Amino acid sequence: MDSQLKKDLLAIAGGFFITMISPTFNSKSPIFYYTFMIAGIIIVVSGVISYLRDSKKNGKDQKK
Repeated sequence: MDSQLKKDLLAIAGGFFITMISPTFNSKSPIFYYTFMIAGIIIVVSGVISYLRDSKKNGKDQKK
């Protein structure tokens, strides 16, 4: 597996982790909850987009 694909998968996992722990901040302040939730979602979405682009590029490179 390519190094960039590993970084993308790590970003996706990190985004899911941030999204999963965000409810623990809800008791302290709702602003923390929403900030972590939005940040986690943005990280996951950008990681998935990057992963799909890189995997498509690697698929084209292997066909040559």
